[in-house]
Amino acid sequence: MENVKNFLKKAADADFLFMKAVMIIALHGACRAEELRLLKVDDVEDSGLTSENGINGIELYRKYLNLRPKHVDHRRLLIYYKSGKCTVQPVGINTLYSIPKKIAACLGLPKPNSFTGHCFRRTSATFLADSEADIQVLKRHDGWRSSGVAEAYVEDSIENKAVVISAFFLFAGACRSDELINMVLEDISDTGDILVLQIPDSKTNIKRTFTITNEILNGVSILDMYRKYLDCRSPKTCHSRFFVTYVKGKCTNQVIGKNTIAKIPYRIAIFLNLDDSKGYTGHSFRLTSATLLVNAGSDILTLKKHGGWRTNAVAEGTSSTTTTLENNKQEPISTSRANISSRGISISNLTNCTIHFNNI
Repeated sequence: MENVKNFLKKAADADFLFMKAVMIIALHGACRAEELRLLKVDDVEDSGLTSENGINGIELYRKYLNLRPKHVDHRRLLIYYKSGKCTVQPVGINTLYSIPKKIAACLGLPKPNSFTGHCFRRTSATFLADSEADIQVLKRHDGWRSSGVAEAYVEDSIENKAVVISAFFLFAGACRSDELINMVLEDISDTGDILVLQIPDSKTNIKRTFTITNEILNGVSILDMYRKYLDCRSPKTCHSRFFVTYVKGKCTNQVIGKNTIAKIPYRIAIFLNLDDSKGYTGHSFRLTSATLLVNAGSDILTLKKHGGWRTNAVAEGTSSTTTTLENNKQEPISTSRANISSRGISISNLTNCTIHFNNI
């Protein structure tokens, strides 16, 4: 959603007004390229309403429509646009397929050629699934006959929430994969404003406690995401392990294993189209957490407490390693924006560490 907003706000209308109009229609209607190509002026009814959230997509559409020449011998809605003017020629299918690539290039996204003509439709379905729409709503919205595709989007939405929650736990608490898979419901306390997490059985048998504050990321509350994932848990679950697998819209009794947790940095790297995604290992979050702590000016004792290391040598080795990883293929993942100010970390004392995710 952030990329969509950036494009609509920042891309110059003189060059991209046509693409903005296509994006607005395609995302709202989950349109196929052929459906967009055949769309006629009479198929669109303007009710006179305006949109909110600082981006008036309706006004962008009207601006494009008002540039339509008066004498056009067809009713096709989408016509070519160049240098602030519309021609009379209707847009072809190949032009519509190329729009996501051009938008990705305009935004400076990695691998813009990987953004195909299906991107708008998939993005529309993803937005709907992430807003807690059920399978029947997705089917009607996208025009799917069977439930299989809709189920996949709903499943991915919940699974991605589990990935994000796991990532925050790994990152905020400098958690090892073993610590995360062994985490039980009783280790997490929801106070309403923060999550308090305890790691009682770490590799070094050093009990650690950390907190996660309620930050809003792209309009989504971290604590709400945690609670929604928790609500998907079956009441018949016969164990107290927190992370369980999710299949076809429901959480199962099966716990998430170490390999699944260890692949989270890799999956995030794939999502972000980062180079050499296989180089992002299960240690990436723990190393990144240590790196940010060192960059914030913390001493070796604080670093030992934060990561649960017994000796100075290991902590020093970690801080030394993480500084060199900036130019290494195993560069630690920070966030989707890859920019975290050291001011976003505050140490409450030498026992507990509070991580604030600011403006992620």
